[in-house]
Amino acid sequence: MAAFSPPPFRSHPQPYLASGVRAMNEHRQTRMHRTTVTIAAGSAACAVLALLMALFLRTPDPVIQPLAEAQPEPDWSTLPLPVHAQQLMARGPVNTDRASVVDHDRIVAGDHIQERWLYDHHAGPRSLVRRVVEWRPDGQGTYRFRSVVEAVGDHFLIRCAPEMDADAVAALAAELGMQVRRQVGQRGRWLLSFAGGDLAAMDRAQAALATHPLIDSVEPDAYLYPTSDPDDPEFAKQWNLKNTGQQVRRHPLASPSDPDANWDATPGVDINLLPAWGITRGHRSIPIGVIDSGMDYHHEDLAHSLWRNPRERANGIDDSGSGKVDDLFGWDFVHDHNNPLDRVDVSDPHWRESGFGHGTMVSGVIAAQVDNGQGVAGVVPEAAIVPLRMMFWLSEIIPAIEYSADIGLPISNHSYGGFIDHPGLRDAFEYAGSQGQLLVVAAMNSARDLDNLPEGDYYDDEPLSDSRRQNANDWHENYTGWIWYPAKYNYDFQITVASVTPVNDLYKGHNYGKESVDIAAPGVGIWTTTRGGGYNYSHGTSFAAPHVAGVAALMLSVNPHLSPQQLRSMIMDSGTPHEVVDGRDTISSKRLNAHAAVLAALGEKTGVAHIRDWHISDDPADGATGNNDGFWNNGEVLAIRADLDILGLEATENMHLEVEVVAGPATVYGDGTITISSHNPGQSLLSDPLFLQINGDAANDSAVELRLHVHMDNSHGHSDTRIIYTSTSNSASGVVTSRDDDSPIAGAELTWSSGDLSLSTTTDSAGHYSLSLVEGEWQVRVQADGYVDTVETVAISGGVSLSKNFSMGNPLWDRDIEGITIHVQPGQSATALLPMANLGNADLVLRAVTNRDHYTRQGSADPGGTPWVWEDISNDPEAVDISDQGNSFDPAGPISLPFGFPFYDQLYEQVIPQQVGYVHFVAQAAPKVFSQVNASSFRMPSQFSSNSDEDIAAALAYLWSNLRIQNGGTAHYRMDEQRFILQLSEVPRAAGSAPVTVQLHLHRDGRIDVYYRDVGSPAYHTIGLQDDADFGQTEVHRTSFGGTGPSINDDTVWRLYPRLRLDVPRLTVGASQQEAYTLIAQAYDLGPGTYEHTLTITSNELSGGSEEVSVTIVVAEDAPIWRRIRLQRQAGHVWMLDPGAQERGADAITETEEFFEELAPADPQTFQALEVEAVQ
Repeated sequence: MAAFSPPPFRSHPQPYLASGVRAMNEHRQTRMHRTTVTIAAGSAACAVLALLMALFLRTPDPVIQPLAEAQPEPDWSTLPLPVHAQQLMARGPVNTDRASVVDHDRIVAGDHIQERWLYDHHAGPRSLVRRVVEWRPDGQGTYRFRSVVEAVGDHFLIRCAPEMDADAVAALAAELGMQVRRQVGQRGRWLLSFAGGDLAAMDRAQAALATHPLIDSVEPDAYLYPTSDPDDPEFAKQWNLKNTGQQVRRHPLASPSDPDANWDATPGVDINLLPAWGITRGHRSIPIGVIDSGMDYHHEDLAHSLWRNPRERANGIDDSGSGKVDDLFGWDFVHDHNNPLDRVDVSDPHWRESGFGHGTMVSGVIAAQVDNGQGVAGVVPEAAIVPLRMMFWLSEIIPAIEYSADIGLPISNHSYGGFIDHPGLRDAFEYAGSQGQLLVVAAMNSARDLDNLPEGDYYDDEPLSDSRRQNANDWHENYTGWIWYPAKYNYDFQITVASVTPVNDLYKGHNYGKESVDIAAPGVGIWTTTRGGGYNYSHGTSFAAPHVAGVAALMLSVNPHLSPQQLRSMIMDSGTPHEVVDGRDTISSKRLNAHAAVLAALGEKTGVAHIRDWHISDDPADGATGNNDGFWNNGEVLAIRADLDILGLEATENMHLEVEVVAGPATVYGDGTITISSHNPGQSLLSDPLFLQINGDAANDSAVELRLHVHMDNSHGHSDTRIIYTSTSNSASGVVTSRDDDSPIAGAELTWSSGDLSLSTTTDSAGHYSLSLVEGEWQVRVQADGYVDTVETVAISGGVSLSKNFSMGNPLWDRDIEGITIHVQPGQSATALLPMANLGNADLVLRAVTNRDHYTRQGSADPGGTPWVWEDISNDPEAVDISDQGNSFDPAGPISLPFGFPFYDQLYEQVIPQQVGYVHFVAQAAPKVFSQVNASSFRMPSQFSSNSDEDIAAALAYLWSNLRIQNGGTAHYRMDEQRFILQLSEVPRAAGSAPVTVQLHLHRDGRIDVYYRDVGSPAYHTIGLQDDADFGQTEVHRTSFGGTGPSINDDTVWRLYPRLRLDVPRLTVGASQQEAYTLIAQAYDLGPGTYEHTLTITSNELSGGSEEVSVTIVVAEDAPIWRRIRLQRQAGHVWMLDPGAQERGADAITETEEFFEELAPADPQTFQALEVEAVQ
């Protein structure tokens, strides 16, 4: 055995006390009898009373059994830690790049010895992680490795009586000096946190919890490991679905040059899927829960597979009663929100690729789209995936399983596992099984016979035979370590899946068992979807299990009445025999056969009809009695038709369609059944209508749950559910006219939008419109040929008929614009006005940007520099705290600015802050989350400003360095109509380094101010800008070897701005009005000379096009302070420009009389060069 020294790996904590006494949990030998006390919900007083009663009525404390006599202390430096355990821990929750060891001990107790570490990641909800490595004596005077367990180091997972509410649990926690971190699921489990940052504190906390009379069980919040490893896309793709004898990669670590690296696959060794597709490809009414790292539902092969919760709407209300608000298509149990996107979760301090897209790969095996000309095909391409995102912690997995059962999912996939038989996990499995769910479980990848674990529970390397040693790839086949649970559970509602190879034997690197593992499915060389839109090979029983989950969904799509026990039995009985090599076998001795399983599900039936879609109408032309407004109003009779797909083996027999009102204020109208004539497989049809009536007294927005049933003599039938919402009758009507002559506009289209609702109507020949609407606030866009769009907001009240007219016109931009010259003295700035006139009868909207030009830097110590005024926003109640959002601060997307920010030659609507002193600019809604910027700064423009080329974008580095908010500090932003402020407070570059406090100000006129309060101790940093990867500039670039640019001092301000900028890049000019752009020329870094610029202006005129205006900046020592300006007389006043206003903090435009009165006596020389011309 190799010598062992304490490694920076990770573990799965078992509940042992530092004294060597095992803490009691559900497995303890002596059980307490808990007195059950009923507690009124929400009553803290009752909670305390219950606690006192339990303490008085409790049975004697259990006897904690001492372990056997202690063994002699070993030579710790020689203890073996197998390479596979090291590989397992390398993918676990301890991130050694961020964590430091804060405690470490060694325990010699009875029949085992342990070494324990406590790691601190310095930020995040699971900052502390305990790792416990255990060895046991082998009877030969030495020790052998047994297990490694990793878990959160400052909370435990407890289970109380379900009737204990939050107040009762809080009182319990307070009695023990602990706090409630959160509830885990809905069945009495809670996370209780405790103070103390050492191992002894954990031992004390666990002992107190384990012996408390109101606590049924206590266990660590352990980490369970995903069971796969990605491969390279080099060989033929989906042998698992159709094996033609192609070559398949033997193992992810195999070298392509190794002659033994590949299998020459045996044709036909696949899951026999194509004949099954001749009968069914599944249906969305059979959703599959994938309890994993989430799903990339933006992927082209998975977007269609995302489940839509029929009982939930995006309204901030838990419509479905699931306990989750707006769970529209799954849930994220990591952050407890409704976005289960499989993503790099940089907010997790333990982040190591966040499960490397494991859930997306699993989802692709199940339900990747077929016949779309892209990528791969899933086993059941018409099914719906319910992504239930977790990051492999027990406190996330348990509520995900319970939620999947509570919403009635018939199938769930589990491609993870751990060393320990956790009571909470077992209980969650039993609960889901009791609710009628089939749980499909990966057998795991430990190369072990689960029926015959090594004697004495030693989990270290077994000796390899000479034949196995000959292939270097085989040496790595145990790469995920020794993982038994939940694979080793033996439930009749669970099916455990091993890996079959392309040559029809069980893969030697994965688990098997004649009494423990049910069936085999392809689990090596599986080509599937990957996070980010790609494809790759995957390897592991993680990808064998989803084959079985997919086939189970195919079976339920032809026979939805099958129980989990029937599904398990049919799948096992219908399989194709696999070879038994070196004793590797399963209970069934078979591999998955999709076609045979679907035939078994059909039984004696031969026909299948699926409801593909619904058509609900209130149009009298369809037989309804409504007003054809698309809302289901009180008293209306609605017509319902169904698109039906005829599948199966033979023609339909005696088919009829039935509608049922499951719940809500509606009744079936008529007999609710229609007969459909015989049709052959492969045909589709639209049914005749069925009818239902909305009750006359239905309240507005009431839910009506409907169910359609297809019945046939030769089919098991099919049902589908839809929920509609009633609407009280409101109306709006009016006329759309032209502002030119008030004539009506025929054919104008009015689009009314409110939340997810969108309605359209068109005016008749008299310009008249009318439509029915639900109560609420609507945005109305009116469009007509020859007119610019009109947009207004309209409020609709319940039961009210609103009369609302709209008028339409056109702006007319006076494009007779002369070039402009601005005179400025060196080191100064000057301002000029550029008037814009609108000769039309609708608002003229102009957008102006300057040509791409370099920026000027001005320090607070420079002449005219911005004075130091620190405005702390870290405690401002209006500021938004984004401290816990990780490297990109907002993983869900950019921050929308209240103005268009001019940067180089574009206006940007959004900004993406990153923790490394860097921001990206986004012109419009970002299509995806930008990658994390490299923490090592470079000169700009830089192709290293992001982690992938496609993310290179307009960006600003205001202090680009290896700042790490995970190690401390906060981040806040605040904005108004004039500026956006981002503040980093006390953020270190690494644990223990001097922190940085800095503010970034983005002004709507394009100015950039950076306030450096504390710059810390920068080893390297960059300050610069870039428009893209090819154009930009570096102001400062420092490394440990030196650098360029000035030093940054504390309490200084740097201003960055273009040499020519506008006060307001977007200008709105009213009908028959005139406004002006203010142009500001900066000459702080310009010597005498002439500098040419171009201003590009676009408008909302229907004619489109843009105008370019030449702007000449003349820098001269004798440039006049004032210059002649031309500006329209408005409302009886003559207005003039005050070029020095910016420096004095005054308004840039001042009324002339007030200006003369205020400044003339003070500075008569000011007016020597002044000439004002008023133009009528």
